[in-house]
Parts: sequence; C-alpha cells; structure tokens
Amino acid sequence: MKKIRITILSIFAFNLVCLSQLTLTKIAHEPVAGDIKTIQACDSAGVLINSVGANQNWNFSSLVQTMAIYASTFVLPSGVPASSLFPGTTLVEKQVGDNYIFWKSTNTPTTQFEYLGHVNTFIPVYGFYFNNSEVDVIWPMSPGATITDTFSINFVGSNGIGSGAGSQTVVFSGSGNMNLPGGKNYSNVSQIKTTYKSTLSMTFSTVTTTYTDSFIQYQYYHASQKFPLLEIMYYYSNDGSGIVSEVSIFMNQNISLSYKDQDLDINYKFYPNPTKNNINIELSNPLNEICTVEITDTQGRKVTTINLGHSATINEQVSITELKSGIYFIKTKLGQKHSVRKLIVE
Repeated sequence: MKKIRITILSIFAFNLVCLSQLTLTKIAHEPVAGDIKTIQACDSAGVLINSVGANQNWNFSSLVQTMAIYASTFVLPSGVPASSLFPGTTLVEKQVGDNYIFWKSTNTPTTQFEYLGHVNTFIPVYGFYFNNSEVDVIWPMSPGATITDTFSINFVGSNGIGSGAGSQTVVFSGSGNMNLPGGKNYSNVSQIKTTYKSTLSMTFSTVTTTYTDSFIQYQYYHASQKFPLLEIMYYYSNDGSGIVSEVSIFMNQNISLSYKDQDLDINYKFYPNPTKNNINIELSNPLNEICTVEITDTQGRKVTTINLGHSATINEQVSITELKSGIYFIKTKLGQKHSVRKLIVE
C-alpha cells in the first residue's frame, strides 16, 4: 500500500521553490489557495541520476515524456466538507480521483508546514489520519538542513480499519546545474531528498495484514518555477507476500510545454483560454500537412480527436460543449510537429 501522497501514481507532495541563494522560505515557497500543479510522467530508463552534494551537474536531457499528465489544485478548506475531519486544516490539495490531502500552516512551535492526512470521497470512502501530524518542512531551510519527524496514523474505511507509525527525514541534500530536454539548462538548482517509512496493521473483514511502505524521493527546484522542475520517486512496499518496487519520474509541465511548443510555427494561436463552449486554433501550414487536435484529461485519457484538414492556413473553431468543467490538454499535431497546451474549461 503506497503512502497517501502517491496513491494516484503521481507525486503531489508538498512543493518548494528554490531561489538563487538556495534558502527556502515560507513566503516564497509554501503553496497557497489557487495554486495549480501540473506534472507529466517520463520514461525512467537510463536517466536515474541522484548524486548529492554541492556543484552537481544533473543531466536529464535524454528524458522521454509520456502522455500521462496529472494536475492538483490547492483550495481553502471551507470548500471541502471533509476538512472538518482534520482540525487545524488551512489548505486542501485536490487531486484526481476524488483524492484530498489536508495541510496545516502554523507558526507554533516553529514556522512549519504539516501534513494532516488524506481522504478519498469515492465509494468506498476511506481516509488516513495522522494523530500528531507529519512535519514536512520547518522554515527557513538552507543547504545541509535536516528535518526528521515521527508520527502515528490511523486508517478508517467502509470495509476495514488500521493503525501504525512511521518516520520521515527531509534533507536539503545538494545543489548544482540541471539539463532538461529541448536544450533547457538551469543553474542554482536545489535538491531536496525525502526518506519515508511506515508500518501499518490493516484489518479487512477478519483478515489482518501488516504493510511496510518506504520511499526515497528527490525533488529539484529552481527560481523560475514555483513547483519543482523534476521529481524522482523510488518506492518499495511489502505486505508479507512479497516486495513491490517501482521508480517514477515527473517533469513540471510548464517546462515540457515550453520546449514542445517550439515544434510548431511561432504564429500558432490557441484561444480563448479559459473558455466554456469553443476554442479557436490558428496556424500556418505551408506544406499542406494533415492537422489534428487531440484532447486529453489530467489522467492522460483521450477525450476526443478532431481532424482540422490540410489547408495552407488552419483557422478553425472547435466545439468543447461536451466537456465538463476542469483542466484538459490540447495536443495539436501538424505532420511530425506538435504542441501540447493546457486548456481550462469553465
């Protein structure tokens, strides 16, 4: 069983952003209501780099992205009824699949950001509740800083209960330069390493099973982005029947969009955004290549594909009246070229 924050195969853990002087501060780095974090999965084969220390050169320029895209939004607790189950909540992170993470920002005993728990409101309802919270960061945080916290946790579901304990250590573990696909190069990048382990005894009906979860996560931050440039997760789980392990890499989609959009003509236009009923797509097509538009949701599921023809100038209005309110992604293909852009439907 995975730790709460990676139950939907993505890493929507608490986010930091790194200034050029490397120190992390509450005012600059703590998420607030209205923030949206969007990440895109990458193929991890051959690019697992996690060296620590100062003056590193992390080269991820050969990363290959997949079409799996995940988004989470940060909202005030007043808009989430389940917030009442987590006293002290100041911020709620809404993930796909009816997952909600509950956070607490506090200045006592120190200025810190705490993880209170998680619920899924889909049937059957389940939730994890930290009895003494889990401290994710104590502000400010500078190179070499270490935060270690222990916690106890309860599980409540419609078909089972459980309890357990664990620990987490967060270290400001490195700094250096990072290379990403599309010739994107960043200096003064900070590396945050998180080591987590928990053991839970879960009873479903009359069967009790002990789960051991652990992960090591590396996050890389730069002043140009509020959320990490890149995140790598090494995850391990054991329920007594065997060990499950996996590695995941996710790139900040602001970065991936910026280099993918270089493929299409500079005159490519996509508007309005946000929108309710229609979008307009304009671009030049001097080679008269076939142009298509593919719309996917935040879980990478294809919603629709539309053929825009092969005219020398593409100027088409696309109806989106069948889409529910939310975040989607528009992939426009022109021959071998393409662009992926975020679409917000009101």
